[in-house]
Amino acid sequence: LLEDARQVKVDPDTIMYSASISACEKASCWEASLALLYAAPEAKNTSDAIKVCNAGISACSKAGRWDWCLALLQEIYTRNLHPNVVSFNAAISSCDKVGGSWELALALLHECCDRNLQPNEISLSATITACGRGQQWQKALSLLEQMNSKWNLATEVVSCSAAVSACEKGEQWQHALAILRQMQQAGPQPNVITFNSAMSALEKGQQWNAALELFGELKQCGLPPSAVSFNTAIGACGRGFFWKGAIDILREIPRWGLEASITPFNAAIVASGRALYWAEALNLFSEVLDTKSLTRMGGQGDEQCLILFNATLSACAEGHAWQHTLGLLSMLQSEHSCKETHFPRLAPDAFSYNSAMSACERSHHWERALRLFKQMHDQGLQATAFSFCLATSAYGKGHDWQQALCSLAEAVDSGTSVGVMIFGAAINACAKASEWEAALALVMSMQSFDLEPDDSVRSALLPALAARKLNTPGQSAARAMIREAGTESDVVKRELAESLLYP
Repeated sequence: LLEDARQVKVDPDTIMYSASISACEKASCWEASLALLYAAPEAKNTSDAIKVCNAGISACSKAGRWDWCLALLQEIYTRNLHPNVVSFNAAISSCDKVGGSWELALALLHECCDRNLQPNEISLSATITACGRGQQWQKALSLLEQMNSKWNLATEVVSCSAAVSACEKGEQWQHALAILRQMQQAGPQPNVITFNSAMSALEKGQQWNAALELFGELKQCGLPPSAVSFNTAIGACGRGFFWKGAIDILREIPRWGLEASITPFNAAIVASGRALYWAEALNLFSEVLDTKSLTRMGGQGDEQCLILFNATLSACAEGHAWQHTLGLLSMLQSEHSCKETHFPRLAPDAFSYNSAMSACERSHHWERALRLFKQMHDQGLQATAFSFCLATSAYGKGHDWQQALCSLAEAVDSGTSVGVMIFGAAINACAKASEWEAALALVMSMQSFDLEPDDSVRSALLPALAARKLNTPGQSAARAMIREAGTESDVVKRELAESLLYP
């Protein structure tokens, strides 16, 4: 447009430059916006000059470049101009796109007020959103309350939804639900975004039944649920082990004119796996593999496809379906299978191997689990704490307590954060081999890692106490450890141990 103007011998003015900068903003070309801003001719009046600068700030704000937004605000002062509310709003909005910049958003809001400018609903909503992204839900709620009490602004659905979202990110489901109910009673009426944020807050707060009730309310209000609504509702079913409800909601998606993507299928597979319905998870996975389904879903990224595979692997592992788990892992590794299913070429990650190892180890196919552990190492994947725990447990089931200790040592040497689980696996391996002194030595070494023995460790040592194969210092250590048990499940164990130690 600017070039066309020059060709017809028309010098572009600041209005044309402002329009061009805004066009670059819509195309997410913030660098081009800056170039045009600095190339623009001097404005004939203050109003046009501010419009050009604001257009540049807005373009940088959309890209989340708060640093350039601040620089352009300073540029306004350098040009002996005065920023208006639009200038500050654009700068504040850049902060809500960068987590952790809530302090800057608040500072800009205060500067706006210090310059005797009246902030509007956009100013407050953007600041509330920035506070939410920074996990500052208290400040977000305070700003929402001040909209009316301090600035005499009517709360709009955008600002209320931003506050609900802030509570969701801060895991404050009670406050999120309270705002939603207040909106329903006194206005403004919540929209789909408000419901989605409140549902997500309830799901994260383990209030899965209440999240599903909100999903029902959303539909009863005549608001069409979005893809986020369905994903959140299916996720709530997963947390509540309500696998059938997850599948029912999944089947609703086409009826609302939405295209089912991999994400809701993945959530339904996770829900089925948590409820130990691994066969249903496999059925859903097979449905996604259908060529027509993949075509309908559109292009899916490698990450989403791998997440789908891993969710199905995990579901089979939870159900001890080790054969299916190994089949899925083989499919994931096979280039031929990926071509047949129209999936992108994928490579299993540590989670994939952990799921397969877990299925084999739980089903007492410990040798297969150890082969997978070696294969994982050969593929150059970094073993996780869970990987080492599974390998240690597999060695124990194979009655190879020395290798179990080596696995624990390797985990420590690799810098992996070891926990009670891997120590428990090593101690159980020693206990199965009646290597009681080694088991007790491991118990005592847990103290250097600030770890406390759990029920499985205490149970593993009880046969040693019964057989009187621990020396006096060992008995004292075991006695102190067992006496620390405070749960009801440990009462019988404690009484048994004390009867053995004090015949």
